[in-house]
Amino acid sequence: MQETILELKNIKKHYPIKRGFLKRSAGFVRAVDNVDLSIRKGENLGLVGESGCGKTTLARVILKLIEADSGRIIFRSNDITALSNRRMRSIRKNLQIVFQDPFSSLDPRFTVRNIIKEAFIFFPDWDKNKIESRIEELIATVILPKDSLGRYPYEFSGGERQRIAIARSLVSNPELLILDEAVSSLDVIVQAQILELLKDLQKRLGLTYLFISHNLRIIRKICSQVAVMYLGKIVEKASTEELFNNPLHPYTDLLLTAAIKFKAEVKKEISASTDSFGGCCFYPRCNLRQHICKQQEPPLKELSPGHFVACHFPINKKP
Repeated sequence: MQETILELKNIKKHYPIKRGFLKRSAGFVRAVDNVDLSIRKGENLGLVGESGCGKTTLARVILKLIEADSGRIIFRSNDITALSNRRMRSIRKNLQIVFQDPFSSLDPRFTVRNIIKEAFIFFPDWDKNKIESRIEELIATVILPKDSLGRYPYEFSGGERQRIAIARSLVSNPELLILDEAVSSLDVIVQAQILELLKDLQKRLGLTYLFISHNLRIIRKICSQVAVMYLGKIVEKASTEELFNNPLHPYTDLLLTAAIKFKAEVKKEISASTDSFGGCCFYPRCNLRQHICKQQEPPLKELSPGHFVACHFPINKKP
């Protein structure tokens, strides 16, 4: 068994809804709601779900860019939930993120050299005499020419900018890399190139990935485990092949059959799922719902080895 590198226990992050002239509280949006999740070393865990389901919020909570309301974050057996920013610096070098839009995450005033160099400010243990050679090593690692270092972000294509963002994330030799929709803004051919780069980096550097995406094709290609998120909750988790071949939760089944008209529905569902009922978060949209689903929230249960689902009436497509 691989060691568990990151474990989340009952993580919550709720945002108050303010209404009226006096901005009185009218409930909460449950961006992340009692999430339990674990990632093993060397594993690629895919986190999937519609836009607005809480995936990015959970990533920011893991990195402590925002604080969880409750729950525990355990990294390498150390509880980091309550660590101060100063004490988190030594931990954060092992936890890095690559954002969706490389153009907005790269300072347009800086050359690539200075963009990568800026990251070393947060890791003062680095020998200053070795920083330049490390920068050149990183740009070569993501398969960009050395003369890229003197150029600015606007001079690169979207795929090249994402390679620069990946190079910057590798400055501290992280163990866990969170990829937040890191290839969603790229065309299909460039996506494939970046995914191949990520696979190669994982083999060479021993990285562990938390891959956040709504693109199931990409998740199936790169991830070994998948967790499905809906309105702040993990509703199903299994190995990639098990989940794709035998989805147990009705929401997972809808995702896999591409049968969701989500843009109008999600906005309605998020407001309807604040404090309106105490049952299953998927109840308003589920065609298998029964009375108990509205009354009782289903726990995340292991129905077969490694396959967890939060549903009172899980489906089973196996013959």
